[in-house]
Amino acid sequence: MKQIFFLFLSAVLVSCTNHKSQDSKIKPQLSHLRHIISNTKNLDLPYKFDANNWDFSDSYVMDPTGLDSMFMSSVGHQVIFHFRDTSNYYILFSGVAGDMLYPCITTYNKEGQLIAREIIGTCNCLTNPIVDVISCFDSVFINPDLTFYSYSELKATIQPYDSVDTEYDSSSSKKLSGKISDNGMITLTSENK
Repeated sequence: MKQIFFLFLSAVLVSCTNHKSQDSKIKPQLSHLRHIISNTKNLDLPYKFDANNWDFSDSYVMDPTGLDSMFMSSVGHQVIFHFRDTSNYYILFSGVAGDMLYPCITTYNKEGQLIAREIIGTCNCLTNPIVDVISCFDSVFINPDLTFYSYSELKATIQPYDSVDTEYDSSSSKKLSGKISDNGMITLTSENK
């Protein structure tokens, strides 16, 4: 009987220890996510994001060497806005460093764990040394129902290296649409021309 009681007591202690260990990991992560949210502006929907004229001067710059590394591991990640609170998850709108700041949506569950992260811009206006850019338009539209649509149109020409007088049209357009579902997952559909 003492052995059964000892086994029962050991099982209870182990389960309590494991539960506290999980809580100690989740609480700092959730607390810091709330800190990031409190240091960013709420994104009022509908919203039109213009990639060519993006003002991110008031953004929260992520520090991949500190507590922010729980959420973002790359340098140059800037959280611009947070979305209104949903009952199931948190949403951050940010820029991921590259040739430009790529617009990105990231969702976290209510415990602060990553659900999904997707770049939602077409990124068609990036610097390309091969083409001569005439004009470029690159925008993302985010709707109150958490659907989004990204569209870019690049007007450009290209001149072959072996020809001085010949130019070819190198124009293109890209479309990307998507939705944040009720469980926080992000779906994307793209179309290129």
